[in-house]
Amino acid sequence: MEPEGRGLSPGGTGSDVTRSQGWLASSWMVRILLGLLITATLGRYLDADEFGFYALVSSLLLLSAVVMDMGTGSVAIREIGRAPADERQILGALLTWRRTISWAAAAAFLLGALLVAPGPRRWVLLCCCVAALLSPAAGLSVVSQVRQAQGALQLMGLAAQGAVLTGCFLLHAVGVPGLYFACLPSIRELLNVAGTTLLARRRLGYVPRSRSRPPTGEQVLRGAKLQGAAVLVQAAYFHVDVILVRALRGEAELGAYAAAFRGINPLFLLPGVLTAPLLPLFAAGLRNGDGRFHLQVTRAFTVMVGLGAVVATTGAMASEELLGLLYGDRFTQGPASSVSSLRWLSIALGCVFSTAVVGAATVASREDRAALRVAVTGLLLNTLGNLVLLPILGFEAAAMTTAATEAWVLFATLRVFSRRHGHPFVARDLARTLIPTAILSVTLAVVARSGGPLLLTAIAGAVVSGSVVLWGPAGRGLRRALRDV
Repeated sequence: MEPEGRGLSPGGTGSDVTRSQGWLASSWMVRILLGLLITATLGRYLDADEFGFYALVSSLLLLSAVVMDMGTGSVAIREIGRAPADERQILGALLTWRRTISWAAAAAFLLGALLVAPGPRRWVLLCCCVAALLSPAAGLSVVSQVRQAQGALQLMGLAAQGAVLTGCFLLHAVGVPGLYFACLPSIRELLNVAGTTLLARRRLGYVPRSRSRPPTGEQVLRGAKLQGAAVLVQAAYFHVDVILVRALRGEAELGAYAAAFRGINPLFLLPGVLTAPLLPLFAAGLRNGDGRFHLQVTRAFTVMVGLGAVVATTGAMASEELLGLLYGDRFTQGPASSVSSLRWLSIALGCVFSTAVVGAATVASREDRAALRVAVTGLLLNTLGNLVLLPILGFEAAAMTTAATEAWVLFATLRVFSRRHGHPFVARDLARTLIPTAILSVTLAVVARSGGPLLLTAIAGAVVSGSVVLWGPAGRGLRRALRDV
C-alpha cells in the first residue's frame, strides 16, 4: 500500500502565493541571466549554422515538452484545487497521459535521426529521443506548484541551467565540434526530470505511478482534450517561425534570428511562470463562489500590463545596445543584424505579459473551447504571415509576425474573459500603472539623442520602473487581494 500524501493545501494562503511568486521572480531573474550568458557564449563559440542548429533543437525539445504536457499540468492543478482528495488519481492520470505521448515524441526524434546523414546531427537527435522517453515524470512539478512550495523546484532548475553553461565551457575547452553543443538541452531536461521526481516523492511520501485506467482521473483526461490542444497550438504558433525561417531562409539566417530570439526567449516564459501560483487560487475561488475572483484577476492584470510595458519599452529602445552586449558587433550590423527583430520581439513580449493573467483565469473557469479557438487563429495568422513575408523581408518578418500574433491573442483572450466575467481592468488604474513606462521612454529617448550611456540607463530604468509597478499602488492592490484569500 502507498502511504497517503502529506499535507496538501491546494491554492495555499495569500502569503503562500506571494512567497511562491517571490521564489519564481527571483529564480527566473537568475535563470534569465544564465540564459543570456549561455546565448552569448554560444554566439561567440559557434558558427551561424551551428548556432541555428542549437536554436532549432532547443525549440523542438520545448515543443516536445508542450506536446507531452498537452495542458494536463494546468488541468491537474485546477482539478486538485477543486477536489484535493482525488490528488492520487489525478496524478496517475497525468503520468499515464504523458507516458503515452512520450513514446510518440521519442519516435519522432528517432525518425529525424534516421533521416539525417550520419554525424553530429544524428547523435544530437538520438539524445533528444532519450530525453523524450524519460520525460513523463517532469509533470510531477504540479505537486510543488499546488502546494505553493516553489523554492526547491526553482533551485533545481537553476542548477540544471548552470550545468548547461558549464557544459558550454567544457565542450569548447576540449575542442568538441560545435554541432555537439546541441546535446546540452537534452542533458538539462534529464537533470530536471531526476530532480522533479525526487521532490515529488519527498512531498507526497510515495511515488506516483501511471495507471492504465485511473479511477477518478477522468476529469484530467477529459479537461485536457481541449486545453491540451490549445496549449499545443499556442506552442506551435510561437515556434513555427523558427522552423519556417530554417525552411525558407536557411540556417545562416536562422542563426541571425536566433541571436534575437534566444536572447529574449527566457522572458517569454516568465509571465506564465509568475501567474502559475494564481491558478489553484482562482480555481478554489470559483469552486467556493468567491466574489473576489474578478478583483484578483483585475489587480493581477494591472500589474502585468505595467511590467510588460516596461519590458517592451526597454527592449525596443535599447535593442542594438543589448545585442552588442551579448555578441559584440556580430549581430548589430550588416545583413545579419538582429536589431529590428529584437524590437519586434520586445513588443510581442509586452503582449504576453498582459495575456498571462487573463489566460490563467480562463483556464480556471474552464473556457477551454474558447481558448482553443484563439490559439488556432493565432497559429493561422503566424503561419500565413511567415509564409507571405519571409521570402520578401527575410528573417525579420518572423519577429514582425510574432508581434502581430501576440497582439491578436491578447485582444481575443480579453474578449473571451469579458463575455463571462466583465472587463478585467479599470481604465484609471491602467493609466496609472503605465506612468513609469512613459517616464522611462522619455528618458531613454533623451539619452539616445544626447549620445549618453543608453544601455546602462535602460537597465537601471527598467529595474526602477518595474519596482515602482510592483511596490506602487498596483502592486499593493494585488497583495491586498491575495491577503484576503
